[in-house]
Order: sequence, then structure tokens, then C-alpha cells
Amino acid sequence: PCCLRRVLHFAERSTADEWLHRRVLVDVMQDLQRVDDEATPAEVIHGLARKTMKTLGLTDPFLEEKRRWIRDALSQEPWIRSVVDGSTDPFLSALRLAAAANILDCELRHEILPKGFSLKTLVEGLEKVPFSLDNAEEFRVSVQAAESVLFIHDTAGELFFDKLLLEKLGKPSNSVV
Repeated sequence: PCCLRRVLHFAERSTADEWLHRRVLVDVMQDLQRVDDEATPAEVIHGLARKTMKTLGLTDPFLEEKRRWIRDALSQEPWIRSVVDGSTDPFLSALRLAAAANILDCELRHEILPKGFSLKTLVEGLEKVPFSLDNAEEFRVSVQAAESVLFIHDTAGELFFDKLLLEKLGKPSNSVV
């Protein structure tokens, strides 16, 4: 059901053609019958999403939305930085914000967030982001002790917030890869 819902979401974002929506779902259901039992959910959805994108003639159904979030974040950069830097713990604030910003590229964001959610809501609510502070302190200590840090970035919408966190790690730029 998750896979079907996801590819239908892609189709609905790209076209109002209900026939094409059904075609994509039929194709995915046929592919699901042949899924390797050992495949991870990420592997399964990746393959299905790639095929769906090809069928729909898309490279990224969220491209314009990602560009908008990036523009919004960059246009608000001085304010966002002042909120983080003005907090009692800029490292923890940047960590919370980077974690919370992952919602920007969540394709189900509209279903799980309240109406009126905005970049301002995200930044002003960063202190309310549920987070295990014990893990944050362990992370801080581990980062400080590490010679180098491998940072894996996953999507474009939260890129600015990840960059802000990287700055707050306090590591020389050549030690973060």
C-alpha cells in the first residue's frame, strides 16, 4: 500500500489524467509481484519510483517545490542564522533545525503538517522539535573527538539547514566530507 500510495502521489502531482494514474498503479502492482523477498523497502520503492518517473516523463516531481524551499531559506538566511546564533546552544539549535527541515522534502508533508506551515513556523518552532537530548550530547562529543566527519546529505529542500549544522560542528572544512 505504501508503494502504491507513493507512486500515485507522483502521478497526481504530474498530471490530472486518471487513465495515466491507473496505468502507473497497474504497472507497479505487476512489478510488486516480482519483488525479491530479500530487497529492502528502500530498494523496492527506488526501483518503482524510477520506473514511474520514466512512465510519467519526469525527472523529479518535486523539483519546483524544492527550488522554492531553497529560495525561501536563502532569502531568510540572516534571520535564520540570528535565531540559531542567538539561542542558548547554537549547536543544538542547528542540529534540531537540520533534523526538522527534513520535513521540507517529505512528500507526505501536506498530510502530516498543519495548514499554514511555513519556513517561519519551522524556525520559530525549533525548540519544540522532539529530540533526544542525550543522543545530541553523545553526537556533539563524538563530532568533537573525530578527526573527520562524513556527512550524507539526502535532499535539496533542507540543504541550507544541513550547511548551517556543518558550520556549527566546529570542524575545519577539510575534515568534513
